[in-house]
Amino acid sequence: MSLLKFVGKRDDINRIILGGVDLPVTSSILKKELIQVSAIVNEIDDLDQITNNPEEPLNILFRMHPINGVNPQYIKDEHVNEIEINARGVVLGDHANVKGKISLNYDCSRHGELELSGRFERSFKRNDVVEKAWSSIFTHNLDDRNVMFLVPKSNSIILNDSYLFSKVNGKLGMFNVKQLLRAIMPDESLDEFQITIITAVCDWSPKVAEQKLNELLDFIKSEFGYSVFFELVIWGASKSNNHKRILISNYYTVVADCGFDLFNEKNMITNTNDVAVKRIFHDVNQPGDSPYCQSNFRLELMRKTFNEAKEFCRNTNPEIGCIYLNNGDFEKRNRLF
Repeated sequence: MSLLKFVGKRDDINRIILGGVDLPVTSSILKKELIQVSAIVNEIDDLDQITNNPEEPLNILFRMHPINGVNPQYIKDEHVNEIEINARGVVLGDHANVKGKISLNYDCSRHGELELSGRFERSFKRNDVVEKAWSSIFTHNLDDRNVMFLVPKSNSIILNDSYLFSKVNGKLGMFNVKQLLRAIMPDESLDEFQITIITAVCDWSPKVAEQKLNELLDFIKSEFGYSVFFELVIWGASKSNNHKRILISNYYTVVADCGFDLFNEKNMITNTNDVAVKRIFHDVNQPGDSPYCQSNFRLELMRKTFNEAKEFCRNTNPEIGCIYLNNGDFEKRNRLF
């Protein structure tokens, strides 16, 4: 399971560990997650002394929680630009020089913690009509955050739903993918946005699958004014244990119990369904796995499915139910993998 890259000033992190500031979510992340901490120290501080000091709060914490598996890194402020984070990195404070395509920056306050935790859950009854479809769940408008899920920053999406394109020759799935992307994609992205869809039960031939891929690419090009990498994986359900209907982005997850083909073209609910959206550190201070750990577990399964499909299609002529298509370099992969 991949490590969470956590960056912040050493003084701020130690204050949180010692209880000098009331940030329960951040405190729980430091104690529970599989984490790699990069603590920024002042230029005048002795780096070796801090690293080897057994009384340093951060050193004590990692001795108390050896499951973290790695020791904290102490880095001089002048070398912040050498810190690298992954697609789900967390930065405490504003450190613009941290390397990484995207990061969740938040300030050292209870208000800042709202960016880490939060959920939106809704039940839908078959044949009900929801006027705005997927846009009734997600918002990018701060003024709507009390009635819909405020989408955090993102540059990557992986959607897994084995039956997404199984109805009406995939028509419902295609409609829902377009509506869902309209609802969750940002207005602007400085990075190439990466989208992977993994499905299984689909009777498309390679030729039809290519047509559907191109239809989605044309839609993406017309809707979003920034670079998007898109790939479609159709891999037989019997070939993997990857059955959960879930969407994973950088800092949130979406689970649809009965699948993501939630609406028809009249915005009528296709099947009674529950949708749960969570930020990846929601309820992290409670017992059990956090959404971050749960989604990492699912990413491992999806990565295996993706690799199997990719290897198969590299060495064999694609067949119905075993298709891997993308709009770019065949060796490229979603950064969340």
